[in-house]
Amino acid sequence: MSLNIIDHSFFFTPLERERIAHADTHVETRPGSFVTFVFRKLWIVLDRALVPESVAPNAITLVGLISSIQSYQILNDYYSVGKISSNDIVSCMPILLSCLLCSVSIICGALDGVHAQRCRSATPLGDIFARVCSSISRVFFALTLMKVFIVEDTLTQWYLLIAMQLIEFNTVLGRINADNLKHTKAKNLAYHLTYCFRDSELSFLILCALIARVIFPERSFYIPYIPGVPQNAFYALVLISFANVALLRMNLKRKATIAACLLARVVPMFNFLPTNPNNVFAVLGGAMSIALLSIEIHVSNVAQRRSHAAVVCICVGAVFNDVLSIVASVLYVVGVLVDLSYSTNIPLFVPVKNVYCDGVFDLCHAGHK
Repeated sequence: MSLNIIDHSFFFTPLERERIAHADTHVETRPGSFVTFVFRKLWIVLDRALVPESVAPNAITLVGLISSIQSYQILNDYYSVGKISSNDIVSCMPILLSCLLCSVSIICGALDGVHAQRCRSATPLGDIFARVCSSISRVFFALTLMKVFIVEDTLTQWYLLIAMQLIEFNTVLGRINADNLKHTKAKNLAYHLTYCFRDSELSFLILCALIARVIFPERSFYIPYIPGVPQNAFYALVLISFANVALLRMNLKRKATIAACLLARVVPMFNFLPTNPNNVFAVLGGAMSIALLSIEIHVSNVAQRRSHAAVVCICVGAVFNDVLSIVASVLYVVGVLVDLSYSTNIPLFVPVKNVYCDGVFDLCHAGHK
């Protein structure tokens, strides 16, 4: 008897894949954030004018991710600290290019959902891919902002980046806890609150800060930096995170696993161990691990399983090596996406359409609803 390789996977069981493939994407029913409410009509016009139906929503999402990474690279390579002047266009050019790329990233992050809704091509895999790209983009948006405002202390960068990732972590847990509420009004209120402040708002605020830096380059214009603010915000978010983990309705061992992964990543190990160099990798390692944990909690909730053992190993076992944390996180996420795309026959970068005809859904692949 021949065995199908699709039935055997490092990441999922066949039943878990089936649950993910038929998960509800909620594209039409998701609450709108402030930026979405203000610019939605503009996004619809841009989508119809610029994006043909032959373009997959995930391709738009990927362009946004690449733009956010490129915006940081330009500043890191070409921005000269202390040489910016509002009267000198050459000195402002790196920030202007970074603003342009940030704008592209924001627009792409908004258009992918609008395009998926217009073309009826929303898939559960696309939802997971959007979360992955969003988590990575958030890191490079923050690095871009800190580069422009000359935040060079590694510990401060670490506090700010981990705090931003903990916001998303608590948003994921908040939505899971909201779904578990029994009272309908309380559930709706909690669910809407988790969508009030999303990546669109955060990215828009960062873009406004970059523009302000060009228009008003004098550092004295800005509110004086208070050293304790990033650290205090980080501590507050850590407490909220553990409280949210405690509120989860799941087995105590599963909650303990999530708490252990979180605990291993909310300690700046590079301050205590010589094995972790005091550079950007020390900042990225922790941020990528928190992002991986947030993504895994969402995927595990959809698949109705416990957190994968590999994620626990990455978060806890690779805490002493930041480069290993980054590489392992990327490989795990890529493996999950490839596994789901291959096993459920949902392509990542080829458009699919959910067709409803004569009372029957098109079931050409496992991901169609």
